[in-house]
Order: sequence, then C-alpha cells, then structure tokens
Amino acid sequence: MLTEFGITNFRKFSQLHVTNLSKLNLFFGVNNVGKTSMLEAVFLYACGANVSPFLNYILPHRIKENNNFKISSPYQVAELVLNTFHDTTAEKGMQFSFSGRINDEAVDVNYTFQPDQIFADLIPNEMGIFEAGDLGQKQPELHIEIPMGPQGLTIPIRKISMGKWTVTTTKDAPMTFAMEYPDFFQSSFSKKPLISAKIDDILAHQNEVENKKIYAALSRLRLLDKIVDEMNRSFVGLGLDSIENIPYPDGSEATLSCRFQDKRILPLYMLGDGVRRWFNIIGNMAVYQRAIHCIEEIDVNFHHDSQRELSLQLYQYAKIFHNQIFTTSHSEEFLYAFLTAIRDKDEMEHTNALTDEVRVITLRNVDQIVKARTLNGTEALEALDNGLELRV
Repeated sequence: MLTEFGITNFRKFSQLHVTNLSKLNLFFGVNNVGKTSMLEAVFLYACGANVSPFLNYILPHRIKENNNFKISSPYQVAELVLNTFHDTTAEKGMQFSFSGRINDEAVDVNYTFQPDQIFADLIPNEMGIFEAGDLGQKQPELHIEIPMGPQGLTIPIRKISMGKWTVTTTKDAPMTFAMEYPDFFQSSFSKKPLISAKIDDILAHQNEVENKKIYAALSRLRLLDKIVDEMNRSFVGLGLDSIENIPYPDGSEATLSCRFQDKRILPLYMLGDGVRRWFNIIGNMAVYQRAIHCIEEIDVNFHHDSQRELSLQLYQYAKIFHNQIFTTSHSEEFLYAFLTAIRDKDEMEHTNALTDEVRVITLRNVDQIVKARTLNGTEALEALDNGLELRV
C-alpha cells in the first residue's frame, strides 16, 4: 500500500507531499485546484518504469472525445508534452518526479524529456539554438496503407521526431525511448509496475470493451448475482434480474444485455449513466485486485440516494480484493454521505474504519501554490458537522 506520496514539477504542482495515506483516499477541493493531476501523478508513480500508460493515456487523454484521441498536429503533441511540466524553465529543465513509500519502502520515479526541434517554435526563449525551417525535412517517412480498392493505396506520411524521454526509478536502470509523431501513443514498453494500477475518468463507463472485460471477470468469479443484488439495493426501483451476454440472432457478438424482472431486455448502454458507471467502478474492484484504483470525480452521475450505498460498496470491495482507492470530488454533499455511511457501518459493526482507513486530502491554492492537508475520516466529519468549509 502507498502510505506517502510526493510530486515535483508535474502539472499544477511545483512541490507537494502528502503523508498518512490509507485504504480510501479522497482528494477534495474546488475546480482547477489539481485533483485530476493528483490522480494522474499517483497512477504514473504506481506504473514505475512502465511508460506505456503515460504515452497511451496520461499524455493525450485530456483531448479525448467519445473515447477517441483528437490529435491532428505535431504541435498539439508538443503542447501536451509541455503541459505535463509545472515549469519548463526550472534549473532541472523538462523533468518531473514522484516519490513515495510502498509498504514502508522508499521508491522514487523520475521522468526527463530532451526536446527536439519542433519545440523551438513554442518556447523560443528556451530553445534558441534552433532556427526556423522545415520540421520534417530530414525525418524518415512512415508509410501507412489505406484500404481503397483491391490493391490498396500507400500514402507517405512524415514521421516527426518530438524528442527523447528517460525514465528512472529506484528499482530500475534508466530507460530512454524516442517519441515520434504521429504514432507515439502506440508505443509499447513492457516493464513491471511498482504496483498494479487502474485509472478511470468520468466517461470510462461508456467503454463497451471495458464493460465486457468486467462482465467476463465477474462471471468467472461467480460474482454477477451479487453485483445484480447490490445494484438493485443502490438504485431503488431498478428491478434488474440479470446481466447477460446474449448474441444477436445471426450469432454475431452483441453488447451486454440487462434482463429485468418485468421481462424487458435492454442493452446496458440504454441504462442511465449512474447505473452504468456503478457497474464499471464496482466491477473494476473485482477485476483489478491488489491494485491502486484512481477514480475521477466519484460523485458524478450519482443521485444523493445512491451515494451512501456506493460509498459502502467502495469500501467493502476495496477490503475484499485488497485494493487501495484514490478518488476526487468537489461535492460536499457527496463527502458527507460518504463519511456518514462508513461511520454508521462502524457503529453497527463496532469497527473503526472511518478513523483508520479513510483519508480526506483537501487541496487549495495559497498564493498560487497548491497545498494539501490530510484529515482522517473522523476529523473530516467533525469539521463538516461544525460548519467548516473544506474546499477553500
């Protein structure tokens, strides 16, 4: 389990260090204070020297639309790279790093970027050694085949060098790799992560492939019936009987189907966002075990009546499958429902999870510097009961 975590020169953060982390960790604060950046940082740290998630997801995912990356220019990629750094003029140059303690062992992860010529047009003061020119002049050509007609058609597309990344960790030798446009996000560098990790944004539930993976894993674990029961408990009046993978009449693969107690059958994608997101979040707890789960804006799409049950199920599934959760919220209503649900469970079962296993990390801007304060669940609930605003 990750118990301490530090960030240097990444996105919103010049320097930040949080301690006393536990099983359920909620980053809380106003918009644009760095909550999503915290999730990205925790996820990248857990990945260690496995840099594929950085190139394939973290770098491009903020310009993702309908589960597709909208990348049309090498300058767009260069801008994405620059925006991973809090300050590109720092003494150490284009570098960000993370530190942490995993089961009492200190481990560091460091990313360093050596930019190529294309960055001269975006940051000329820092890249003045280059002159304007044809960025693709000396670059090799990449040919892709477009299936048009029986012979197909080959069109030359220039491959543009963006620069080189070097990633080091306390446990691994330095790893250097070239980054090129347009195929940088297809790169694959297999390395064992420090900790298995999963990150989900607020639209992850719309990924049909991901939902089918969850369905398959739950079926193998014989947990589908339990999931259906808990979905009905969370969403009063849902009346769900089962979730099935029913092929179309011609035998071809179909989307997941939901069979209801009134005999209706609907595809999962026809259900509301709250129900689908619940299936995605809770299902992932079982699919990715002994892992860190980074969940963006946990309260989005959930009605107040469903938030208490979701909070309890997050805690229970994290405990059953030995997962650690990092999530974000700016909703005080959700935070109160989350804390009171676990408090009531403690009182009923004579446990102390609210104090021992729940952390609320409040983030706030102080003179343009993001600062953090960590409270256990009991302290955070007392603050809310006393009328204190935790977001500012």
